[in-house]
Amino acid sequence: MPWRRTMFGVSPRVKRRTQPGPIVTTTNAGQCVVINSKIATVFSEAMNPQTITSSTYFVQNGTTLIPGTVIASGSNAIFTPDSFFAPLTHFTVTLKSGGPATGVHDMVCNTLYSDYVWDFTTCDRPGHNASHGYLYRP
Repeated sequence: MPWRRTMFGVSPRVKRRTQPGPIVTTTNAGQCVVINSKIATVFSEAMNPQTITSSTYFVQNGTTLIPGTVIASGSNAIFTPDSFFAPLTHFTVTLKSGGPATGVHDMVCNTLYSDYVWDFTTCDRPGHNASHGYLYRP
């Protein structure tokens, strides 16, 4: 490992990360998501929970923001809408990339490579088609 001289002696050089930022997976994507679902997101590493807020993790129906709460812990984040999602409706979920002040990032300030966006369509009633494996329901 290369070494560098510092004011206090010699220390190992810090390696720069060569891969893109955290990787995102989600359980709520596609068709027939139950209307009483929470939106679950799993990152490839622990994230800084202070950067996962309603301005960096949000759900929309067209241009209308869906009110709700985002809770992040470790490598997980969950969006809970204030009320059930509208039935038979298309929604888009966005996780914002950007610098430490504007986007989601991990504990050492590695940000998402780009905005992470996915969409889903709701079923017609609560609990319908719950066997699809969507992990979080109130």
